[in-house]
Amino acid sequence: MLRRRTRVFLGVSAFLAVVDISFVALNQQASLRALEDALERRGQAAMRTFRVGMALSEDNMLQMATFVSHDPHVRTLFRQGAEAVEAEGGGAGGPRAQHYRRALYDQVYRSWSELTDLFGFRQLHFHLPPGSTSFLRVHRPDKFGDSMHDLRHTVVTVNAEQEPVTGFETGRVYSGLRGVTPVYAPIDDGDQTFVGALEAGISFQRLLDRLQPRISGEAAVLLGEGHVRSSMWPEAIRRHFGADQPQHGYYLEAATRDGFLELTGRLQPELAAAGKRTRLLRNTAQGAVAVTHAPLYDFLGQQGGELPPVGRLVIAQDASEAVTEFNLTQRRNIAFAIATFILFEILLYIGIRRLSRRLEDEVDERTREVHDLNQRLRDQATRDTLTGLANRRHFMERLAEEIARARRAGHALSLAIADVDHFKQINDEYGHVAGDAALRTLAAVLERHQRVSDLPARYGGEEFTILMPETDLTGAETAMEDLRQRVEGTAVDRPEEGPIHQTISVGVAALQSGDTADTLIQRADAALYRAKRTGRNRVISEG
Repeated sequence: MLRRRTRVFLGVSAFLAVVDISFVALNQQASLRALEDALERRGQAAMRTFRVGMALSEDNMLQMATFVSHDPHVRTLFRQGAEAVEAEGGGAGGPRAQHYRRALYDQVYRSWSELTDLFGFRQLHFHLPPGSTSFLRVHRPDKFGDSMHDLRHTVVTVNAEQEPVTGFETGRVYSGLRGVTPVYAPIDDGDQTFVGALEAGISFQRLLDRLQPRISGEAAVLLGEGHVRSSMWPEAIRRHFGADQPQHGYYLEAATRDGFLELTGRLQPELAAAGKRTRLLRNTAQGAVAVTHAPLYDFLGQQGGELPPVGRLVIAQDASEAVTEFNLTQRRNIAFAIATFILFEILLYIGIRRLSRRLEDEVDERTREVHDLNQRLRDQATRDTLTGLANRRHFMERLAEEIARARRAGHALSLAIADVDHFKQINDEYGHVAGDAALRTLAAVLERHQRVSDLPARYGGEEFTILMPETDLTGAETAMEDLRQRVEGTAVDRPEEGPIHQTISVGVAALQSGDTADTLIQRADAALYRAKRTGRNRVISEG
């Protein structure tokens, strides 16, 4: 009997040890995924801020170029210079072209210099059609007459289509964000004639300096070695990048701090991938760093086709606090598991001695506990802990399933992305506890008024997604407008401090032929961005 009890005790002890270790391992994996997901969300939010900053800078450049091009003296001098170049054989032209070039330079230099001091202009460049022939670089007046037909696609496009464009592009002297506008000048009969293109540009460094406080980290722009060498003059490469570049196949175009090339080396070969992601680097000179990188396409690459990216956008955010908390949590879990195991052993030993006949029932009970623990872990993997809604991972799985089902059955499918307006202001003014209450209130409204087939989820931060199977765009707009009104009319209850009122902006998109999950989300996100830009507290659909 004693030997049998020993065998049972040892067997059950081994089982409990395996369960305990499995619990610790599963918990560690779930915590690691949660950490990586949190860093991913934070990094992608910063990357979206980066992209928005790029777009705004490009728009500003176009506005500045348009402003300069509307000066009547600038238009007339540019036309006279273009006529002189044509009369003197093209290219750089001759003495007459040089006369008008100098007059044009004198006309715009002072304004350009002031704009450079105020806004960080890096380039003001007049181009002659067809294609792109430099007439005057205000920033480098000694360089003119060269053709860039195969390089400056923004200018070539404007000179061909006579419509303004914006985009990132690398020229002979530098890379930057550019706005290019067509220039028209009056002629003798009172009409206007197209003369050429005027380009304004700003460097990435100026943009990074402005964005750094908003992305809560450091940022850099890396350009591929082949792209730089095929675009810029050798002397410009040496002057701009120095003798110690490229490294790891990239030139460091701009950065908010030193050390990005070292991070680039540790991210190989991930930077060669077409997608974007966040990776945790634990042992860097700055400690634990979450590095988010995404492809950078120039103007030509953004027009479609199969052109590869010309570089990468990189954001490095301090992750030391998050990693320290993760490690502390793991140590606590291990200590808890050990203590639990020891306690179970003591109870098991006493139980076997006193109640050997109830051993099987005890083992069954422990087995049920293990099953419950595993079930809770599965629930934690699909639910957002703050709001109780589906989490991002579960939402993405359901989105892929519903897209496939909609295509098989020919049903409509719509997606909405809702974002709490001025959420940062709520956190700043009332505190993060109030911010969490606001998110839970919005989640409660979503759950109360959703259809059985709909799936509301917390996508990240103050962003929520609503997946609406068998719903077309009109129906989705109606449902989201009803949701917007309900949220606006539902106060965040704070018994001791008074209610808070919140509103949401919503972007809606419907599944189209050829859509993937990513493209559907991107179109809904673009509609949300328009809702934010046009005043918030509204529903905007795609198109």
